[in-house]
Amino acid sequence: MRFLFVYGLMCMATSGAVPEKERVNNLINEELILAAFKCDFGKVSECFAKGADAKYQRTSYDKTRFPMRDGGYSVLSSFSWTALMALSWCRGPAEDQIKIAKLLLENGADIDHADYAGGTCLHCAIMTEKTELVLFLLDRGANPNTALTAYIDEIPGETPLHCATVRSDLLVGRLIKAGANVNARNSKGESPLDYAKGRYERSAQILRRAGGK
Repeated sequence: MRFLFVYGLMCMATSGAVPEKERVNNLINEELILAAFKCDFGKVSECFAKGADAKYQRTSYDKTRFPMRDGGYSVLSSFSWTALMALSWCRGPAEDQIKIAKLLLENGADIDHADYAGGTCLHCAIMTEKTELVLFLLDRGANPNTALTAYIDEIPGETPLHCATVRSDLLVGRLIKAGANVNARNSKGESPLDYAKGRYERSAQILRRAGGK
């Protein structure tokens, strides 16, 4: 009997069962991520009042939790998301985005956390053309030189500057001012200027003035 009892305890310890407290905390943290995706400042604040962790990241992917009807962009994978990453994919008002971003950072969010494909909040905010949020993140010290490892519509090695070149000359200038490498290369050996040549002349001019090749 003693052997069976000890064996049972060992099975419980190795079964992967999540302790009740951790399970409850994870539910609150999942609520936080979904609230950020919906750009719901009130709900985000409520989650923090319950003890949510701004650094929590998803370890699974449940597509049904992030449908477009909730106000965000269509998302292929939310694996390794944090609330700040979820915010970069929302469709809410810019003013609310900034309020939520401030609250997340005040509560310890990692501004440079990268998802499963190397994308940071800065990357994704550029891809979804959130100019005000991008400027806010850069003002708060977001790294402008991170690189993607894989994205459906993007090329591995792309930096935020690559992404901005085909979307906003304003952000191109701001990224350079923040220290972006104007001659960073993607996996195909292409620089941001290569992206801009013949298509985005204003971005190309800014890149050339900054030493882009």
